[in-house]
Amino acid sequence: VSYHCILFFFNDTATTEIYTLSLHDALPISGLVSNNEYSTGLDVVLKAKNLDITDIVSVLPENNEVRSFIDEFGEARGKLSFESLIKGDYNERNFPMVNVQFITQNAELLHDSTGLVLKNINLEGEFTNGDDRKISSSVIEIETFSAYLNGDIINGKFRIEDLVNPVIDLKMTSKQDLKNLRPLLPDTIQKIAGEINIELELSGRIKNPNDYNSKDIKTAKISGILDLSGVNFRIKDDTLEYNKINGSLVFNNNDVFIEGLDGEISGSDLHLEGYFKNILSYLVLPGSKFLITANVESNRIDLNELLQASTPSGSGSEYVLTFPDNVDFDLDINIDNLIFREFEAGKIEGKLKLKDKKLIANSLSFTTAEGNVKADGIIDGT
Repeated sequence: VSYHCILFFFNDTATTEIYTLSLHDALPISGLVSNNEYSTGLDVVLKAKNLDITDIVSVLPENNEVRSFIDEFGEARGKLSFESLIKGDYNERNFPMVNVQFITQNAELLHDSTGLVLKNINLEGEFTNGDDRKISSSVIEIETFSAYLNGDIINGKFRIEDLVNPVIDLKMTSKQDLKNLRPLLPDTIQKIAGEINIELELSGRIKNPNDYNSKDIKTAKISGILDLSGVNFRIKDDTLEYNKINGSLVFNNNDVFIEGLDGEISGSDLHLEGYFKNILSYLVLPGSKFLITANVESNRIDLNELLQASTPSGSGSEYVLTFPDNVDFDLDINIDNLIFREFEAGKIEGKLKLKDKKLIANSLSFTTAEGNVKADGIIDGT
């Protein structure tokens, strides 16, 4: 790192006019610095063009949050340009106004633990410490953002307010090959393939997942759509295969609407229309209820396969029927064919409702053994 500085001092006011100071001849600083017994007055402009991000990170203090994040994440490469204005009094009570406009082009971010590389990162944004000139009034706004992950583009923009208790406003679009995202998924996902196309808008407070409460969930705003195309996956210790999943999920804050979701689970097939209510609370807040309301259609359901996957090994031909905690559903069903051991039924129609671990069948009808059956009933799983 090389520095070059020319200073002029003006007698009683201790005013310094700064002509240039350079970091690799790329960081000119100009402006005025005035000192008196009460404060330091600043009116300084810093400009940088094509600074190497690696050099910037290397000169940051080891305990700096930005450096710590990059060191833990992996490696950042590329060039950064910015123009910054620092203006106002600096003393025990006041902090100067800080405004930074920045741009980076064709940068890269390497994630060490997964080996994934975010390439061709292009972004343009602005930082300000706000009217109160505090961290809590600071704003980071990325006006444009684009990058490539394994050849698939990510576009978006975002704004973060209040860096003490951050609130984010995010908009993004991306089309991704799920096979390339495998290193980011839990180890329980053994294999995955297919494509997703997402358009997402999100605003809310950023916290550690363990610190969220019901108020945070209620005030969070989430909207957008996730399209699934040809998705296939396998789960560790699960004998079932999940194939040919296609459809759309529409996000509406705490709920997700299902628009024409089709898929196969080994030898069974499903078509769903409906919604998942309170799903975000269920995933984040322990003890929250999750409700599925849907129309379910199927050409074939093989309960021998589906129940065998959830049966403990060594239990022989016995099936263990358990109902999940805090999950209820209300389903209208239309199934052409259902198989369970020696029993086979067709043209199954009616309503199935799970509430508080009780399965209730209403107006259920089906054909079997060349006859017609109508039934109502309840199975208590408490």
